[in-house]
Amino acid sequence: MSLRAPSNGESISVPLGTEIFVDLAASTNPPYSWTEVTSSAPETLRDDTARQYAGNSTATLKAVATGTATVSATNNPNCDACGPPSEVWEVTIHIV
Repeated sequence: MSLRAPSNGESISVPLGTEIFVDLAASTNPPYSWTEVTSSAPETLRDDTARQYAGNSTATLKAVATGTATVSATNNPNCDACGPPSEVWEVTIHIV
């Protein structure tokens, strides 16, 4: 399963053992950079790989126990006068 920036605000259910790939692409006008993707409950939704490069952020997470976790990242402007404030990206994952 893949999640991208338009998935923001979604709530989804996945079976135990599902791998979830998150791919958040940086915006260049104005220039923004994503923080590292994190799971609110790593005991439920484990972050196997997370990395940032050139303002992008990717992660592979695995559903390792039943429960609920929120996957999140923040899209921050690269300078104070670049544009609107930070954008919080969140998806709620229910593991069944």
